[in-house]
Parts: sequence; C-alpha cells; structure tokens
Amino acid sequence: MNLLVQNFFKKKFSSSIYLFFLGTISAFSLPPYNYFIINFITFTLFFIFLFNKKKKINKNKFFFNYFFFFFFGYFFFIFFFLFLLIFFFFLKRKIKNKLNFLILFINLFLFFIFIFFIFFF
Repeated sequence: MNLLVQNFFKKKFSSSIYLFFLGTISAFSLPPYNYFIINFITFTLFFIFLFNKKKKINKNKFFFNYFFFFFFGYFFFIFFFLFLLIFFFFLKRKIKNKLNFLILFINLFLFFIFIFFIFFF
C-alpha cells in the first residue's frame, strides 16, 4: 500500500513539472525571443497530455491542476522582463522584501483571470 502511495505522488509531481516546463518553453514564443514555432510543439504536447489523461480520469479537478501548472509557468516567464524592471525599481528604493509577494500575486491574478474566462465563457 505504501508503495502505491509513493508511486502516485511521484507521477503527480513529474506531471506537474512536465506541464510547468511546457509552459515556460511556450513563453519563449513572445518578444524578445519570438520563437513562434515553439508553440506548435508545446501546445501539441500539452493537448496530447490532456487527451491521454482524459481517457484515464474524468474529474475536472485534475484538469484545473494541469492548467494551473502549465499557465503558471507560462505567465511566470512571460513577465520575466517586467519582473526585472520591478526588481530594479524596488532595489533603488530598498524595498526588497515585498518583491516576492508582488511577483507571486501578479502570476496568480493573471492565471485566475485566464482560467475564469476559459471555464465560464
């Protein structure tokens, strides 16, 4: 029984890392990198992953987690340069301790807005 629980957490952790990695790679399709062809690969792998999971699991709670990890990685690396600007702005004013909360808040806020529009519209 203990081995089954350990395998479950290993699979869940590896799938979340995989989705976060796909989200970060797809963020490189935006400026300043403009590798647009990456989206064809990453979104294809993302939807293949979702369709394979749909055959096994029919609960929407798991799919919310999959979208969360993918788009959290996506939004985190989209706003990388914005975070650098905010960091240097706060560095000049010596307000370093609030920077981490600001970065996390921006990512989560944009993610929940995106998920809200996907599920309800």
